[in-house]
Amino acid sequence: MESFLAEYGVLAILVSAFFQGELAVAMGGVLAHQDLVSIPGAVGAGSLAAFTSSQGFFFLGRSLRDRPFVRRMMTRPSFARARSLFERHPGGFVFGYHFIPGFQAVSPLAIGTTRIGGTRFALLNAIASFIWANSFTGLGYALGNSMEFVLGELRLIEHLLLGFAAALALFLIARRLVHRWALADHG
Repeated sequence: MESFLAEYGVLAILVSAFFQGELAVAMGGVLAHQDLVSIPGAVGAGSLAAFTSSQGFFFLGRSLRDRPFVRRMMTRPSFARARSLFERHPGGFVFGYHFIPGFQAVSPLAIGTTRIGGTRFALLNAIASFIWANSFTGLGYALGNSMEFVLGELRLIEHLLLGFAAALALFLIARRLVHRWALADHG
């Protein structure tokens, strides 16, 4: 397993980050702590996944914004909330939505329906994706360090399982807080 991860770890982070962004990138940090991937490789894979995913949703919103099904989506509360937040704080929102669970797909789609230029969005998205990937890779690396400090030297599988459990717990807590925030905002 270690040789597989050493050879394909960055690619595994890249592919899995499309589906489980924060968890995959945090696990990349755990792998970096184990010296199975480089920190720049883990950050690069996470950045690339976040950037290309957001760009894809942005261009989908941009090219399909006049279609009836996108018009219907624009009336949904989460879409309307993302668009409203973007219109009030365009630059800050592009940075912030990367860190809000549940907003990573709908936000760039909503932004694509606005008048922001594609180049400006790409630049903001690239910077935000890099900061996001650095943050979650660093979190994973710190989790690996903390686990070793508390539990002593661990085997790879123990690192991965504990790192996954810790990253999942943090993700679920963040998701719950965002959900509460959304309910309080409309309650």
